[in-house]
Amino acid sequence: MITSNTILVADDESADLAVLVDLLEPDYRVRVAQSGQQALRAATREPRPDLILLDIQMPDLSGYQVLEALHAQATTRDIPVIFITARTATEDEERGLELGAADFIVKPIQPGVLRARVRTQLENKAARDLLKDRNDWLKRDLLRAQQAGRIGSWKVDLNTDHLEWSPQTYHLFGLEPDAPLGFATCIEVVYAEDRERVKTAWEAARAGEPYDIEFRTANSEGQTWLRSIAEFVDDDAGKPTIALGTIQDITDKKHHEQQLEALAFSDPLTGLPNRYAFDQRADQRLQQMVDGPYETCVYQIDLDGLGQINASLGETAGDAVLRIIGQRLQAFAGDIGQVARLSGDHFALAMYECTGEECVVEQVEAIKQVIKQPVKLGNDSLWVSACIGAVHNTGNLFRQVGPLLRMADQAMYQAKMAGKGQHAQFYLSQYQSDCSLQVRLDEIRQALRARDFRLYYQPKVDLLNGDLIGLEALTRWQHPERGVLGPGEFIPHLEGHPLMVDLGDWVIDTALAQLLAWQQAGLTTTVSVNVASNQLQHPAFVDKLAACLAAYPSLDAGRFAIDPAHFELEVLESGPMLDLNRSIEIFKRLREIGVTISLDDFGTGHSSLQTLHALSPTILKIDRSFVLGMLSDSRCQSIVKAILELGRSFGLKVVAEGLETPTHGEALIDLGCRYAQGYGIARPMPAEQVTDWLAQWREQKPEWIGMRDGTASD
Repeated sequence: MITSNTILVADDESADLAVLVDLLEPDYRVRVAQSGQQALRAATREPRPDLILLDIQMPDLSGYQVLEALHAQATTRDIPVIFITARTATEDEERGLELGAADFIVKPIQPGVLRARVRTQLENKAARDLLKDRNDWLKRDLLRAQQAGRIGSWKVDLNTDHLEWSPQTYHLFGLEPDAPLGFATCIEVVYAEDRERVKTAWEAARAGEPYDIEFRTANSEGQTWLRSIAEFVDDDAGKPTIALGTIQDITDKKHHEQQLEALAFSDPLTGLPNRYAFDQRADQRLQQMVDGPYETCVYQIDLDGLGQINASLGETAGDAVLRIIGQRLQAFAGDIGQVARLSGDHFALAMYECTGEECVVEQVEAIKQVIKQPVKLGNDSLWVSACIGAVHNTGNLFRQVGPLLRMADQAMYQAKMAGKGQHAQFYLSQYQSDCSLQVRLDEIRQALRARDFRLYYQPKVDLLNGDLIGLEALTRWQHPERGVLGPGEFIPHLEGHPLMVDLGDWVIDTALAQLLAWQQAGLTTTVSVNVASNQLQHPAFVDKLAACLAAYPSLDAGRFAIDPAHFELEVLESGPMLDLNRSIEIFKRLREIGVTISLDDFGTGHSSLQTLHALSPTILKIDRSFVLGMLSDSRCQSIVKAILELGRSFGLKVVAEGLETPTHGEALIDLGCRYAQGYGIARPMPAEQVTDWLAQWREQKPEWIGMRDGTASD
């Protein structure tokens, strides 16, 4: 169900933008912007967004500049901003926090982390808005109180110390109207803790300093806060002789301030510190612990089962459970830790006297025991468990709790994926690894923008007659310093990352352009491209592919300039298994467009015959490991033979990868394989070398080509 909250998402990367919108649209109203200027304009439109997700690196204005511009306008300065960044440098994070960013989310986006942090920021904003409304009301209330009075007056002759009070002043001090007056009498009524401060202020005022002081008194009605202000009258010589003052009861104002402070620093339901107070206190402790013997463990705790309690017994019961669990965690933390309720059923805990990794294990188990004890409400006994994410600040590496909380949050998300009552730990070595990954992703993103990627093409041929049946497009990185890099240098870093979709889109567009160029030059062939799982499963994949095909002009109305059948998509056999039902629908739509579909590396996944029938590809590609191993391993040879038989049974074309030597070629032909590719035919080459290779190939085909004409199977 979509809430009334509006979220503005600003990112110049279309793929990242699409992912964020897909994750948020089911629950929120979402606006999008693809530049800093667009973000600023969208932020001022009514209704204004309740939260902004802002990419740091954008072409016109950086995320930092956008944030500064938002804070410069009264209408947008209170909108919380979460930075979306692929970088994890501490200085970048510090700069963002100094400018007023509410939080950071690091790419690749983890859906659970994104939703939790968005929800937390929206809840925090709602609390701040409520606090502001209450504060405005309290200011009006104070004004009415001032108008109503509760103010007394007094006068002191500084030469004789003669003191005069109005009746209201006697009442405010809790004294009878006929009580003898004097400075000593007044001081005796003041709280002992405030007396020295009042004496010091009075002596300074007699020496020429302003007199304006707040202090406490006690009477039969309880504690009273008073504010006293004085003006001095000088004689002709400029010496102060008389002090005229007012005294005002500000007890209500002080109580309101305390209430406001409680709202600002504590959770109204449980009375525990909120995230703001937790961060402040934890940061102070971490700064003090730099050279100490102890280390810190930080935990994120998410309760399981609270939703069922709310549904069966009502939210009142759920609130009572939250209060009791909060009290237990506070008792567990004691003087060596602190606890906070972050939102909903989500708590944070920091423990400061830890030594070694074993401390984490012991404390996690202790926290679980604390939480799983039954909660008694009347005649009911209720049970809850918790998923816990932990991080150990080894060597007191981090001086602020913010990064530790985010690490614990990621660990908690992993624990929740494993099921109820689970826990997981985020290790600082993992943080360093993530930093290295982000550096490499930044390099790849920059290379894509700088057009440093190239496509090389590897031929596929008919083993019966040597005819070229197609070329597989393979991505290479033309690194400015390291030269041409193979896919092993960058593809593993992109697995599951939205940047893989960007690279895949570029590959498709570039391969189509090359296919058209060959077609116009008189070379009719097929080009195949590899499609990653997250690219195939992307909601816009089929539409984007159709748009790419339609982008090339055609003389025939209603037809593509490029025959879609000459464009082949190679999908890893394991890819569709991630979401089989969705893959079946995608394959169906691709067949409607007319493109050719190939299952790549067949034999390495877990496809059943039913799955193969449901997907209905056109081509099976035998994984190169089986082809390379079939000369020395009878099992590999049996697998190759079985796939060929399977392809024949389903009416599919079968292409063998890994034809490295003439012996491999002869063995494949003996098994009845008709189509193949590999170094024994040609290595991948730039597009401009394909025509020369083809001419040479046609003149000097290897002797083993066509050695069993007419006997191999399609």
